[in-house]
Amino acid sequence: MSIPRTIIIAGEFADWTIEGLAEFAPLAEKAGIATLVLPDAIAPAAGGEAWPDALILIGWLAAGTTRLHLLARVSSLGHQPYNLARRLASLELISRGRTGWVIDADESADAYAAFSGEARLAGADMTARQREFEDVVDGLLQSWDADALTLDRERAQFFRPDAMHPLDHEGDYFTVRGPLNVMRSPRGKPEVLRAGDLARATTVTSLQAARALIEGLGR
Repeated sequence: MSIPRTIIIAGEFADWTIEGLAEFAPLAEKAGIATLVLPDAIAPAAGGEAWPDALILIGWLAAGTTRLHLLARVSSLGHQPYNLARRLASLELISRGRTGWVIDADESADAYAAFSGEARLAGADMTARQREFEDVVDGLLQSWDADALTLDRERAQFFRPDAMHPLDHEGDYFTVRGPLNVMRSPRGKPEVLRAGDLARATTVTSLQAARALIEGLGR
């Protein structure tokens, strides 16, 4: 069996558990898998166990791996662009450049209701809002040039002012001055992918199936 480059974690959280994810991530890395994509699904209104916050999970799993890239499939509904960009940039530093955002533009009814969509977004052009959200996140992730930090004690200069870029964004849905208050990662910024970029990824829906996949790779 060939080694899949990317694995999408899916299914019910009860079929994975925190311990199961902690077990699988280093096994995937050892097997040669390059990337795991984590879901960020909330509990459905009809009942069921929700997934934990994918961005927090990334920080935790990054500590137990060294090469594996960890991406979160996150919707814009539950975030402001500055908040999401700040968390992504922080994870980039924590993981030393192994994180990213898979843009989830599917606005589920449960997520819309959970994040006050009816009050906040009634009448909004959701396609235009999503496009603006992505543009703001991208702009914020480029708030600092790679050589912005000088740390020059003799001249009492911490950074080069010309290397800092306030966004000064004023749009139909967001007003964000910037800059981001997290420095640039060594590789520049986190990966940003869309669902179409995962067309060749392998989806695994339970820890049991994940173990079977790893065992199959060893044959």
